[in-house]
Amino acid sequence: VAAVIGGGVIWKRKQWRSLLIAEAIFLVITALILFIRLDRTQISLTEKPMDLGILASLLRADGFPPPDMWLAGEVLPYYYWGALLWTVPLWTSHLPLEFGYNLIVGIIGGMVGSLLWMLGRRAGGSHWSGLLVTFFGLLAGTPDGMRQLFSGKRLGALDYWHSSRQIPDTITEWPLFTAHLGDLHPHLLSMPVACLGLLVAWQAGKKGPNARHMAFLAIIFGVSWAANPWSMPPTLAGIALLLVAGPDRWFWPRGEGRTRWLAIAAVGIGGWLVTAPFHLGFKPFFQGIKTVFAWTDPGHLLLYAGCLLIPAGIAATALLWKLMDAEEVVKRAVILLAGAATLVLAAATGRPTLVFLAVISFVFVLAVLTRFAGVDRPVLALGALGTFLFLVPEVVYVADSYGDAL
Repeated sequence: VAAVIGGGVIWKRKQWRSLLIAEAIFLVITALILFIRLDRTQISLTEKPMDLGILASLLRADGFPPPDMWLAGEVLPYYYWGALLWTVPLWTSHLPLEFGYNLIVGIIGGMVGSLLWMLGRRAGGSHWSGLLVTFFGLLAGTPDGMRQLFSGKRLGALDYWHSSRQIPDTITEWPLFTAHLGDLHPHLLSMPVACLGLLVAWQAGKKGPNARHMAFLAIIFGVSWAANPWSMPPTLAGIALLLVAGPDRWFWPRGEGRTRWLAIAAVGIGGWLVTAPFHLGFKPFFQGIKTVFAWTDPGHLLLYAGCLLIPAGIAATALLWKLMDAEEVVKRAVILLAGAATLVLAAATGRPTLVFLAVISFVFVLAVLTRFAGVDRPVLALGALGTFLFLVPEVVYVADSYGDAL
C-alpha cells in the first residue's frame, strides 16, 4: 500500500532523479554492509542466536504474544516488534531463515542510510548534505577508526570491537559496528522506523500537522516504541520538536501552536494504543531513575563521540556569533569570555563533560527559540536533542535488575 501511494506521489511530482538517487544509496549501502560481513555470516556468539530464535518463534507463532522459546508455556518476555516487521517478507519469500537473517542486516543498513540521506538533504538542501549526514549518522559514529588508520592498520583490518569498548566497562557501540557484528538487536531494528518518524514529522511541522500526519506518526511511533522501548523517549522528543519547530517560528502551546501540541499528545497516546497488546503483556525491568555516581571523562567522550560532538561545538560557537547583534570586536570578547567562564565552571564543579555538553545544548536551544533560526530551526532542534542525549547519562540513569554496573 505504501509503495502504491508513494509511487502515485512521485508520478504526480515527476521527481524521478531524487527517487533514483535514494534507491542507489539504499542499494550501495546494503551491498556495503553485506560485503563487510562476508567473513562473519555465522549466526553464533553474542546475541545472534537469541535474535534468530525470536524470528523463528514469531514465524511459527499461532497467536500473540508469541511463545517463550526458552520456557514452555510462557510468553516471550522481550520486545519483539522490531523483528515482527520482518516476518512477512521472510514468510512470503520462503528464504531459509539463516539467509534471510543476514539479508535483513544489510537491508536495515541500506534503509537507515537512505533515510538519513533524505533527512540530510532536507536539512542542507543538497545531495551532498544528505551524504554527509549518512556518513556521520551510520558509518562514522566514532573517530577511533581514523586513529587506527593513522597507526598503520589497513582499512580491511580495522578492529571494530576495540572501537566499541574504548571506555573500561562501557559499551560504546555505533550503527556500523552493530551492522558489522550482525546482531539483529532491538536498537538496530528500530533505527529505520525512528528515522522514518523524524522524516514524516519534519514534513508535518513544515506544513502544519493534519489528521493523516498524526495517524501515520502514531503508527510509526507505536511500532518504534514496541520495537525498542529504550528508543521511545528520544523518538517522541524528536517528533515533538519537529512538530513545534516551524520554519518561521517556534510554536508555544497557545494560539496557533495549540494544535501542534495536541498533535504531539495524539501521537504519544495513539502510539501506545496501536501497540497496546504488547504493552499490556510486557513487563519491563525498569526500577526507576537514579542520579549518576560516576561521569564520563572528557577524553573518553571525545574518543567515542568526538566526530559528532566536535562539529556540534563548532556549530554552537558559530551560532553564538550570529545570535549577537553587535560589533565584531564585541562578539569576539563575548565568545572569549563565554569560553573562559565555561572552563572555570568545568574546573570548579569537577564535571567538565557535564558543563561542556550543557553549554552546547543551551546555545542550540537559544538559537531554536529565536527568530534568527528561520528555516534552519528544525535542524537546530535536532542538534539540541542530540547534544542533550549525551548530557542525560551525565545526570541520571535507568535502574534495572542488572544492578549499577549498567
